[in-house]
Formats: sequence, C-alpha cells, structure tokens
Amino acid sequence: ASALTGSSENETVSVDTFRSSRVEDAARLTAFDAIADGKLFSNDTADVRSAFGVEVRRERYESDRPAVSRSRNVRSVFAEFVADLWPEAGVPGKSLVTLTAAGRYSDYSTVGGSFDPQLGLAWRPWTSLTVRAAYSTSFRAPDLYSASDINLQTILFKFADPLAPSGSSPTLVRLGNNSSLRPEEARTWSFGLDFVPEALPDLKFSVAYFDISYDQRIDQPAGPADQRTILQNADRYAGLIDRSPTADAAQSFVTAGRFDNFSGLPFNPATQNILVAFPALVVVDDRLNNVAGTKLQGLDLSVDGRTALATGSLSYGILGTYNFTVDRQVTAS
Repeated sequence: ASALTGSSENETVSVDTFRSSRVEDAARLTAFDAIADGKLFSNDTADVRSAFGVEVRRERYESDRPAVSRSRNVRSVFAEFVADLWPEAGVPGKSLVTLTAAGRYSDYSTVGGSFDPQLGLAWRPWTSLTVRAAYSTSFRAPDLYSASDINLQTILFKFADPLAPSGSSPTLVRLGNNSSLRPEEARTWSFGLDFVPEALPDLKFSVAYFDISYDQRIDQPAGPADQRTILQNADRYAGLIDRSPTADAAQSFVTAGRFDNFSGLPFNPATQNILVAFPALVVVDDRLNNVAGTKLQGLDLSVDGRTALATGSLSYGILGTYNFTVDRQVTAS
C-alpha cells in the first residue's frame, strides 16, 4: 500500500502588442493505492499468478484569471492473471502456453467510468519459436485544465462564404479549452513471432504486426491554417458551424474570455449585441473537441543478441518500426 500527495504552483506573464496579462494557477494531487500479488497455485500442468489492486485519486486545478476551481475523484479497481500452462520443469518462465488476462475499471466523478480489458497469448509450438498475440482497449480522461472554460478567446473575422449573397460572412470563431470534453479511447491488437535458433541460443529475432485505432481524440478541429477556408469546406466540419445562433448565445461567446475583432467591421461589444450588428453572423466552434481519430498499422522488427567475453558479456541489438498506415482524421466527416 502507498500514498502520496503533491502540488505545483505557476505564475505566467503574457505580453503581446495589445495587452499583457498575469495568470496564477495551481494543481494538486492526492492518491492512495494498494496491490496484492503472488502465486495462486502451481502443479505439473499450470503455474498461475495474479494481482489485485485498488486506487483512489483526487485531482484539483485552480486558476485566478478567470476564476476556475475544478476537481475530480478517480476510483479504480484492477486485476491481472498470468497462467503458464505445461511449464518446462526447472526453467522458470518457460511453458508451452502462457495466457494473460487483465482488466481495469476506472470511475471519474466528472466523465463517468470505463472498463478496459487486456488479453494475451503466447504459444511455443517448438523450442525455438514463440507465437504471441494481444488485444486491449484503453481510456484517457481529459486533464482538468483542458476540460475547463479557461483560456477562451473569440475572434470576429470576415471569411469567404459560398452560401452568402455577397460572397463573405462575418464569422465568430471560438477558441480555447472546452468543459464538455469527453475521454479519448483506443483499441490495440498485435500478432508476433519470436525466433531463437537452437544453434545460437543467445540470439533472438522478433517481428510483430500492430494495429491501433484512437477514437474521440482531443484536438483543435481546424487550426489557424484552415480557419479562413472553413466555410468553403463546410462539409468537413459538420456540427461545428452554426449559421443560426441565438442572440444570447452569440453575445455570451463575445463576453466569455478574450475578444478580438480582425474583421475590419465596426463593432463595440460593450454597447452592441453582435447578432443585431451582424444578422448574417456565422459561429464556428474551433475549441478543443473530441473530433479526431488516428489509425496506425505497422511492423516492429528487432534482433537481440549476447556474446560471452573473457570478462563479462557483450549485449547488442537493433530495433525498427515500419508503418504501413498513419492516418489522422481531424473531424468525423
């Protein structure tokens, strides 16, 4: 069993052409975990080990500008089993088949819970060859800073718009963090071979195919390079463009956080409602959002060896990865 607590405090001063600002923030973490592990049983046909654990965590983030104080409790339970079937007598860790099974359930007070399993198989059909496969899912909750309504900025632009009679529309672009962020998820599976020549028992060749898919990744949908053409490519940003915002919503975007007018159009946010000033206003949500996905497929290749010397031994190896697929999907469409 173990416990820990820690904190950090930061002061950030930002200066640009128009203004300077000072922000103080702090993060705190308190955690406790307990793990029990050991051998469940052992006989001539099986050697089974296990681990069980619990973890409790409290995270807190505070900022003075704007005033933000967010915290969450995280509770987790997990278990793992490793079964060596038909173990090789007198050779620890060597068996005909090794099965692994693990699972973790984590419950976040802010975003809910997730159960993530992991399954693995290693099979030695011959002394020199091991075939292995694995499958798992994973889950990552957004950090408290990113999932806060902090660092918000709204900019008024005048963008080219194929749906506007004049060819352009006043466009309100929302930037910054997002308190509605949800967790990222991933699925991973792999299949591999390990070969140890009988004539060279200190040399191992390995190859493994992997396939990883990330969903709901947290990202900025358009980014600065694509913002100016976002209305011309509206089909790529489904759900992020609002052509009929309400007056209250549009004005709340202007007053939340920092506002800048780069449109060249006259507008005073202190005395005017932006939708009244610009009835054809388009709102683009370019804040951090769960919009991205990534697909990775490839091969891991390695050679590891060891050579005995007069004094000690020399270990050497080479490792490489060849990616077949590295696809990044920025939005759902």
